[in-house]
Amino acid sequence: MNGPLVVVAASARALVECLRRSGLPEGGAPLLAVDAFGDDDLRIAADGHLRLALPRLRSAEGVLDAVNTLLTGPRAVALSTRAGVPSAAAQVMLGGGLDGVPQVVRAIAGQHRLLNASADAWAAARDPLVFHRLGIESPPTRLTPPEGLRGWLCKDTAGSAGLAVRRVGEIAGDRAVPSGTGVYWQRRVAGVPVSLLFCAHSGGIVPVGINRQWCSAVPGLPFAFGGVASAFDAGARVHDALVAAATRITVATGLRGLASLDAVLDRRGRVAMLEVNPRPTASVELYDRSAPGLLALHVAAVQGRSLPDWRSAGGSRALALLRAPVALRAGPRPPGVSDWREGARVARGEPLCTLHASGDDTRQAMRRVRAAAIRFKCRLLQSAYVAAPDGGGFPYNPAEP
Repeated sequence: MNGPLVVVAASARALVECLRRSGLPEGGAPLLAVDAFGDDDLRIAADGHLRLALPRLRSAEGVLDAVNTLLTGPRAVALSTRAGVPSAAAQVMLGGGLDGVPQVVRAIAGQHRLLNASADAWAAARDPLVFHRLGIESPPTRLTPPEGLRGWLCKDTAGSAGLAVRRVGEIAGDRAVPSGTGVYWQRRVAGVPVSLLFCAHSGGIVPVGINRQWCSAVPGLPFAFGGVASAFDAGARVHDALVAAATRITVATGLRGLASLDAVLDRRGRVAMLEVNPRPTASVELYDRSAPGLLALHVAAVQGRSLPDWRSAGGSRALALLRAPVALRAGPRPPGVSDWREGARVARGEPLCTLHASGDDTRQAMRRVRAAAIRFKCRLLQSAYVAAPDGGGFPYNPAEP
């Protein structure tokens, strides 16, 4: 795996750090990133970074311009020269925020070496009707508004992190959201949100782990991603159903590399598949922090090489995405957080940082990270971050009781 590597994602920090732990890219080639935040951790981990607003990040032209700008920058050229690789021979890995834009995937693949599933496989896996076509258990799903709107959700394949999921009653006029490309309707299923992280390859899949997810609602976004905990014991029947569904999707679509299958586990123990994320997701970081090398597995699968022996470590890890409870300007970085942007002005409800915790099992890891998030918010609201528009430090330790 030679040449510069560029990570493109709404938030690239976690993937860049995972790549570093995997020893990628090899031979001292530069590791670069394009994302929408440019947090402090990313600037430390990457050899170069370019911040791109989310609308441009979903534009093929915007992403290509950003990637090429990074590759021709003096630091990238110097590191590539030192490593003995041409800076133009780039590899690009796509992460979150690009799920519903296969045109970006095609554009990248047309100019650089794509370290993800192909654009065709990506689009096929994101098809809202993929489960129906393959006979996989899932909620009723349709591309046009149903006659009776009660109990239905309106979703968009272009969305990610729950930002494009709304209850029908919250849509102006109920039928104001147009049907058509990307927009679809799915019957809501009550239950516990779970996901299977897996690595798709030419011979099937390697299950990495089942995760427990939760939402953190903000005004207008009732299903916004709130966090995820690894190594969830959902029972053998649920495990087998998720693995079987992921395997069938891989075979049917040609999916390759790390991906996740989102589902809901109802109170009767039945599991309904919701959607496929055809790229490395937030849960990758949870497993890679304990057992580095997960992205080496991903790259080998994408490139059709023999898979390295990767094994998950014991215990569970959890992360929680914390959104700003009020508009603020971020001061110096508090201890124990990721994705912090010192000096950034953060609007109420926008992502502020990520908190982490670990435990013997999923329940303990979840409890610890959610308790840390509550403590953080309470101290944040009492701190100089809110009292002074220019920000300032505040006493916070996520490990405190």
